[in-house]
Amino acid sequence: MALSLTREQQFDALVSAAAEEAGITPADILGPRQTREFTEPRMVLYYVLTRDLGWRLADVGAAMGGRDHSTVHHGAQRTQRRIALRDSETLYLLATLRGTFATASELSDAATLLTIVTSLRETLLAANAVVDRLEAAALDTQAVGGGRKRKTVEAP
Repeated sequence: MALSLTREQQFDALVSAAAEEAGITPADILGPRQTREFTEPRMVLYYVLTRDLGWRLADVGAAMGGRDHSTVHHGAQRTQRRIALRDSETLYLLATLRGTFATASELSDAATLLTIVTSLRETLLAANAVVDRLEAAALDTQAVGGGRKRKTVEAP
């Protein structure tokens, strides 16, 4: 019953966050330009999509403007090396993108939780209605004097 974002929604959210953080447009990230201002966010996206979200290299390449899987692999490896070197720009963008994904997941989790709570509420209301009917039936039985009476046995 878990609700989750579609791959397309995940992708759009991540590209938008990366573009905003880099001060460029999503079209720039997906476009053909190869200056550092465009390639760095693009490579961090390769890393997040393949390593964190488990996308196949070919799927990432297709989504990122029809790039080859080897381009995605190289970019993800380069990002991994920059992480190992503690490159502050890479680490900051990575944290931002992971935060975006976590926020999206939390929203998805919140929607799931709301669905569960709503379902539980409906179940409790139905259970309360049954209890009310049973109590009313018990009161009716007592008022009419029906029902079984217990025999009391006194001690000799």
